[in-house]
Amino acid sequence: SAHKGLFWLEDAHWIDSATLDTLSYMLERDSFKDRGLLILNIRSEEISPALQAFLHKFSSRALEIILVNPLSIEEISDLADKIFGTPPPLELAQRLAADTGGNSLFLVETLRELSNHHVDELATVEYLPTTPSMRALVQERLRLLDPNERILVEAAAVLGDEFNIGTL
Repeated sequence: SAHKGLFWLEDAHWIDSATLDTLSYMLERDSFKDRGLLILNIRSEEISPALQAFLHKFSSRALEIILVNPLSIEEISDLADKIFGTPPPLELAQRLAADTGGNSLFLVETLRELSNHHVDELATVEYLPTTPSMRALVQERLRLLDPNERILVEAAAVLGDEFNIGTL
């Protein structure tokens, strides 16, 4: 019997055209049908036009797209409980949700940075930490913007979480 395989491509939102062509070739020939599984981990906010076209082309026959939504307050509490060994106060879970947007990467990095504190101390921490890896990710995303987009993002950052678009 044939062996089954798993092909996992992490950060596929950065995929190049040669890799897309290779995956297209494989999917057109049903290379994964009954013999394996192709998983593409993609940040939906960073999909290139070429990747969007690829996903559209194969979504009806060879791909199943699974969207990963932001973590809920309950899921954040469960994760914090596993890291700290005790459930966090509701206020801390809500703050983690607000500060990370429920983004699992940001949440895990923040919790990892906080893991040397007792969970009860964290309810009164004025600022949640930003890890070097989170800063690097944000800097990379900013670097990819064109100059006018970057100016707009910098102005929005100064205004805060909510603002009137006319203010920009």
